[in-house]
Amino acid sequence: MRAKKFIYIIVAIIILLLGLIFTISIASSFLWNLWKEKNIEVRTTARTNQPLELEGFARVKGTKYLLAEITAEKTETYIGSSVPGIRGEVRNLVFLDGDTLSSHRLFETNTMVILDRYQYPKSQIQTDGYYPPPPDDTVTRWLVYHIVKEDTNKDGEQNYKDLCTIAVSDVSGIDYVELLHDINWFSGMTMIEEGQLIVVYNKAGVTQASILDLENREVINTKEIVAIGEGKE
Repeated sequence: MRAKKFIYIIVAIIILLLGLIFTISIASSFLWNLWKEKNIEVRTTARTNQPLELEGFARVKGTKYLLAEITAEKTETYIGSSVPGIRGEVRNLVFLDGDTLSSHRLFETNTMVILDRYQYPKSQIQTDGYYPPPPDDTVTRWLVYHIVKEDTNKDGEQNYKDLCTIAVSDVSGIDYVELLHDINWFSGMTMIEEGQLIVVYNKAGVTQASILDLENREVINTKEIVAIGEGKE
């Protein structure tokens, strides 16, 4: 009888311990999520309130326009503390007309991040396995942008880990149009004909290629890339 009672006591203790462990686990998970959300909120607020700087102007190749980056100091976070980074985030661009000296920003606000930008001349044809440098008289016609519009993965940062957008404008930053949206990553761009740009990228887990008509600001064709494994995946 005593042995049976002892067993009941042991079982009760085990149940209490399991309940305590479960409660501690739930509480720890709640506190961790609360800390993470607060940390992200602090980092996001800090990013929004970062002072902006206007970098030096550079000429858009072969045109009368100059452009300069609006940057904010990039910070890296380590155990809840932020330390200055090396390269500033590019939040916007300022275009300057070399004739009239009028200027304007590419975006109305400075909430987006420009990861990369590319100047494309009338043609950029690959020959002999490499891209020859543009001749000195090359005239840029289009600017193509790789941008992050928002923090899609909710980690408090806007970078290559977020969904991206590919957009194009003319050399003065006017007629800005977004052509590809919600891109996970892209592996490069190639101009095969004047004004036609091939972009290979991954969207929603599917790797595909699109031809962009830069002149008319439209996607004229999109197809999936063949699976890299045996058979169709």
